[in-house]
Order: sequence, then C-alpha cells, then structure tokens
Amino acid sequence: FEVGIKMAFMVRRFFSSSAPRLRTSAKPTVATPAPLGQGARLETAELQQLAQKAKGPWSGLSKEEVVQLYRAQFPQTFKEMKAPSGDYKIVIPVVTAGCLIAVWLADFLRRTVGPTQPHTFNNPEWEAAGREKLLKQKANPISGMSSKAHA
Repeated sequence: FEVGIKMAFMVRRFFSSSAPRLRTSAKPTVATPAPLGQGARLETAELQQLAQKAKGPWSGLSKEEVVQLYRAQFPQTFKEMKAPSGDYKIVIPVVTAGCLIAVWLADFLRRTVGPTQPHTFNNPEWEAAGREKLLKQKANPISGMSSKAHA
C-alpha cells in the first residue's frame, strides 16, 4: 500500500508544472535557455584557461572575460534567439508555386480529361423547353405576398 502511495506521489510530481523537466532538444531556445554543458564549447586553450580562472573569485575577471565565458556556454543571446529567422522568404514562394501548379493541373485535367458538354447545354431551344416543363410541373412555386395568386 505504501509503495502505491509513493508511486502516485512520484507520478503526480513528475506531471505537475513545478517538477523539473528534462530538456529534449539540444539547441537552447527562449523557453529553455540552458547552457550547452560542461566544457561543451571550450575547445580553445584560451577558453579552457578562462574556465580555470572562473573557478576562483569572479571579481578577478574582466567584463570581456565574463562575456567570453558566457558566449562559450550560451551561443545565442535572448535577442538573437527572438530575432526573425527569415524562413518566410522560402515558405511563401514555395506555397505560392504549389498552389499555382495545383490550379494549372486542375485546369489542364478539366480541359483534356473531363467529359464533353451535352448538346443541350447551350441550345436556346432546349433551355426554353426546360423552362416550359418546369412551369407545367409547377416546380418552385412562388407563394406568399409577392405571388400573382395572392393579388
């Protein structure tokens, strides 16, 4: 019974908003500006030397050294992360070209593959005969205040 309570508490804590989360993406984002890790960007000897110097008191570091260490751990600032990427310059023309190709293809298929029009479609005699037939059948009669029968 105690194991079940402990398990329920652990599950609740894991799914609660205050529980710490594991980062799934390697690239830091505005939502998760985490450092890249210990020694991840300390390739040069100068940066390794600065990291050793940073283990001591930070008052001994100059402003430029602090910025250099920060840039080694966080490759982008918040301003750089929030800056527009310019992806729309590629997406808009590709979507427009796709729509144009679809319209052209539909028109091409309508003209070449589609059925031919029946001989009664644009013939005035057939249209008049069709109207007469509708009148004889009293299709869609007009009723109410505007009808001739109401007057």
